[in-house]
Amino acid sequence: MSSGNQFQFELWQECNNVCKFCYLGQENRFTPDEIKIKSLHELIDIIDEIDRTESYTNISVIGGEFFQGQLRNPEVKELFQIMYRKLFAFMDKDWENRGSWFSATLTIGDNKDLYEMLDEYYQTETYKHSIDGLWICTSWDSIGRFHTDLARTTWENHMKNLTLKYPKMHKNTCIILTNDLMEKYIAGDINFSSFAKEFGTQIFMKVPDFGSFGSKEIMEAKVSGFFPTRKNAMKFLGKVAMTEPEYLRRMTNVNFRADILIKSGNNGSHKDCIRFKDQLNEYGKEATSLPCGHSTYYNCYIDSDACFKCDLANILEDM
Repeated sequence: MSSGNQFQFELWQECNNVCKFCYLGQENRFTPDEIKIKSLHELIDIIDEIDRTESYTNISVIGGEFFQGQLRNPEVKELFQIMYRKLFAFMDKDWENRGSWFSATLTIGDNKDLYEMLDEYYQTETYKHSIDGLWICTSWDSIGRFHTDLARTTWENHMKNLTLKYPKMHKNTCIILTNDLMEKYIAGDINFSSFAKEFGTQIFMKVPDFGSFGSKEIMEAKVSGFFPTRKNAMKFLGKVAMTEPEYLRRMTNVNFRADILIKSGNNGSHKDCIRFKDQLNEYGKEATSLPCGHSTYYNCYIDSDACFKCDLANILEDM
């Protein structure tokens, strides 16, 4: 995954996975087709401009969701195909330096639109130079994401099938460091290296956030076990340090965060978000800070005002 200048575009908010912790809440159930069409036209123009100016080496496309029925409208699907073909050509033009990634939930149905896109990318000669630049980015969480066992096994089957069908494709899986995950890791039910090997993926980890829910207490009531206790976090970090130390540095790594994100609204609005990637202001200049200077984002404990980033730094320092 390229770590050069990165541009990220949220096409729309529609998603049918309805994760319990999603900050969009009920707003992400439906995006009107006319908004999707407007957003796709805008992204197509942006890709052309970036290609001319060479201002970014990576263009990533996030949702909502694209591949679980969100392209039912023929005009939307046709524009989506035009968009990803332009992205593939963008990568192929400077294949050693450019990349792109798409988000995919992988929890429902056959995801035929995803496989159609990947077949075109990998099984034609058109983009033969850039086959190392495409990433599919997905998520896995021990609570809140998979509402049924079928959704979980569907995700697992897609991940394994993607590896078999497209062995050169890169996958990245985002995992939230919930209290539930930490307890399972401490108990030996989860191992990051084994997970990565089984599903052919890299892993990106982030601390839990209460987003637009107002407070950790409200979020915790909605998804019990979401925010870690500090005691469990220290046990978890200590075990990772002993068994898989290479994963410690992935827990607050912002190197692959997009430099700019354009967020779409279901009313057709767009918002430009500058993404600072230094260690103190990675969530923007407007972010408030803890006494240590880190973003309040790292105040993720349900029972403490301590900073997760500082606790992690202390463990890294002792290694």
